[in-house]
Amino acid sequence: MRTIWRILKMKFDFKDKKKFYDNIRNRILTDINIKITCFILAVIMYVLVSFSQLSEKSFTKKINIKGMKGDFVISNNLPDSVRFVIKDKKRIIERVSEDDFNIVLDLSEYESKGKGTYLVKLQWTYPKIMKSFFSGIEVSPEILSVTIESIKQKNIPISVPTFGNVKSGYMIKERKVNPSEVRVQGPESVIESITSIDTEKIDISEASESFERIVKLNNNSNKIKVVGPADISVFYAIARKTETKTFKVKKVTVNNLNQKFDYSIENLPLNITLSGSETIMSAITENNIYVSIDVSNANIPGEYNYRDFNIEVPADVNVVTVVPRTLIITIEDKN
Repeated sequence: MRTIWRILKMKFDFKDKKKFYDNIRNRILTDINIKITCFILAVIMYVLVSFSQLSEKSFTKKINIKGMKGDFVISNNLPDSVRFVIKDKKRIIERVSEDDFNIVLDLSEYESKGKGTYLVKLQWTYPKIMKSFFSGIEVSPEILSVTIESIKQKNIPISVPTFGNVKSGYMIKERKVNPSEVRVQGPESVIESITSIDTEKIDISEASESFERIVKLNNNSNKIKVVGPADISVFYAIARKTETKTFKVKKVTVNNLNQKFDYSIENLPLNITLSGSETIMSAITENNIYVSIDVSNANIPGEYNYRDFNIEVPADVNVVTVVPRTLIITIEDKN
């Protein structure tokens, strides 16, 4: 400091203040254009050198959504996260991480506007150490198209997809789904377009016995919320495939007829319809059907109507219908 003061005393005459200030002013204003130009060039060079020494780092950050009212919901697909690139001096870049940033989609101002489609600019926050002139951040995408709709609920039926086939010769006789429908909630346009909701697929390959499965709903839409039970009970009744055939039976055995009588049956043949598995039914003929009737009450000659007659068929075969249902038997004396 003393040295600087001696130099100033040598250069300027401090006894004459006016002369002193004039000297200072003259020295400053001399070649002022050149001095200003040099100063500007120095600043530019500083900035250029500083920017050339900047480092950058990129992150992927999840978008935080705030400001949505309870009776509205976003109905279009938005990216879960955005990519952003930060630029700053290397020593700053090395000190920051993804957790130091926050990307926000603020929908607060759209509460009063209600449903519609809006272009909303994302907002973000810097860490404090990135507040310099050289700090920068680029977010992609920076503006999102957001569609806001009213929330709606409705009941829709539950659909149960399957894969595979039951064992040959068997069939699904009945299927029970409990509950048979479920309540869903979501954007009005999405809910209106839904006609059913699937469960997980059920394997019925080679099934030959009835079974029950507990499955989950297969909700593939992130716009739909299921309001109800998560577990669905599905019962399958598995039975043999049945075939129905009608046979014309002309032979009827009459039992307990008094030996002094003869008989005749007027309304034969009987059309007997049977049902059973395909394998069994394919082997049945009229000869496998035995029809008998008890006429022990026929004590005198005459015409008798019988509805109660016995029909015997092979095992696992059912009698479906008999036509005619009444047999007319005429009893008469032997000659």
